[in-house]
Amino acid sequence: MTPLENEIFDVFVRHAREGLRCPTYGQLSALLVQGGDIRKATEHLVRSGEIEIDVHAHNWRVVTIKAGVSAGLSTQRPAQPWAVYLRGDRSGYHYV
Repeated sequence: MTPLENEIFDVFVRHAREGLRCPTYGQLSALLVQGGDIRKATEHLVRSGEIEIDVHAHNWRVVTIKAGVSAGLSTQRPAQPWAVYLRGDRSGYHYV
């Protein structure tokens, strides 16, 4: 992983451990020290199998950690019973 990817991964792990909502790209940008393309780095984390992202209605994202000691933890799920309509995993992004 690149330094930016490591930092993004650490933010996702921290949010999952604390039960917080997945940060938006804007919020991630404010939390990071490393500069760079956050979307591209996040996509690489997904494609490499480090994380999975489920997108629910109203663009509510849930990141599930797939690697390391925090594997299995997820960021906060929506309170409403919104179905997942898009999933990002090792095989790419696809509608479910």
